[in-house]
Amino acid sequence: MDVLSTIPKKRFLDAGVIPPPELSIIHRDEDATPYRESVCRAVLSLHSHFPIEDYLSMPKLEIIQLLSAGHDAIDSERFAKRNIILCNNPGANADAVAEHILMSILYLARRVGECQAIDYTDAYTMQRNAMMGPLLRDARELRVGLVGLGQIGQAFARMAHALAIPCHYFSRSRRLPVEEMYGVTWLPLETLLKTCDVIALTLPLTKDTAHFMDRARFAAMKDDAIFINVSRGALVDQGALAEALRTRKLYGASTDVFDPEPPHPANPLLHLPPDVRSRLLLTPHLAGITNQTWREMMQRALSNLARYARGEEPFHRV
Repeated sequence: MDVLSTIPKKRFLDAGVIPPPELSIIHRDEDATPYRESVCRAVLSLHSHFPIEDYLSMPKLEIIQLLSAGHDAIDSERFAKRNIILCNNPGANADAVAEHILMSILYLARRVGECQAIDYTDAYTMQRNAMMGPLLRDARELRVGLVGLGQIGQAFARMAHALAIPCHYFSRSRRLPVEEMYGVTWLPLETLLKTCDVIALTLPLTKDTAHFMDRARFAAMKDDAIFINVSRGALVDQGALAEALRTRKLYGASTDVFDPEPPHPANPLLHLPPDVRSRLLLTPHLAGITNQTWREMMQRALSNLARYARGEEPFHRV
């Protein structure tokens, strides 16, 4: 089956990924022509931000496989009208994103941004002495609250269990097997926000979860808490987050995602004073794209397309 890939050929080579024999990959960046694109039955897309009109114009297109899990940017109904199957790739990067949550907790609990700034001052000894002790916290003394317990949340719960980090969660339905396996406990959302030292957002973006974290919910969080977002930028009122940091309602925050992306130059998180920026960890939506995870994401996506090429039902239809 001919597959049009929007992923550069070099990324395939760098990952050491060999396509299954059922697939013939046509790389749009190197060897695609209008004719070759027109005969493709499948598209392999890096993420959900793609040229819809280009794909709808492909006469033989039957299936689009995303490398990512997120598909909130896609008007899936337009593809459904053409009977084009859309598949995402959930869980492939769950461990990497869970590691990013853990890294963010350690970075902020140990006040790494503030500690690094001490090394550049003339008051090294005085500021170091002021920082040591109660201000620096061990991960195991923090209560972590997960909002959402999908594959990323479950991956973090497994890590937290291994490190003796108390972990709680809120979701619309209980996950009793996960609770039993990893010792996580379900709490109502209001209780989770009020009592946990860390709140990590792992929800999908839907019309019901847009601006899930607004001024009221930040105000409901425990004073001096840590907030982490590894999901979608639109889940958070970024102005409200910036204000919670500026007023010290929250000690710190880590966000790997923005709304929109790339972040607008006027995004309030980019215009905080230096003392607040030392308590804010910003990364450009890379939490789930490590070397190992990239390889696994590619292999899973290609395997699903090969499954379809053999006449089998593909996994993870949106």
